[in-house]
This record gives sequence, C-alpha cells and structure tokens, in this order.
Amino acid sequence: MPLLFWPLLLGTVGFVGGLFTGEAVGRTLKILVAVLMGFWLLNITGVTK
Repeated sequence: MPLLFWPLLLGTVGFVGGLFTGEAVGRTLKILVAVLMGFWLLNITGVTK
C-alpha cells in the first residue's frame, strides 16, 4: 500500500491545481477521483471501521 501513496499525493496535487483551471470536464473528473481517493484513504487508515 505505501507504494500507492506517491501517486495519490501527485493526483491530489493535480486535483488542487485543476481547481484553478477553466476546464469544467477535467475539474469534474478530478473532483470525482479525489472523492474516491478520500474514501479509499479513510478505508485503509481504518477511520470508517
């Protein structure tokens, strides 16, 4: 699982950067991905258990 941390971090940084662009479709996709990543991180850290 630790190997997935860096891609997730990069994805989150890309998502935050995407918030400040005018690409509505890309922004929506990044929001969906960020939400999924958030749920996944909560799941692996045991917050939801």
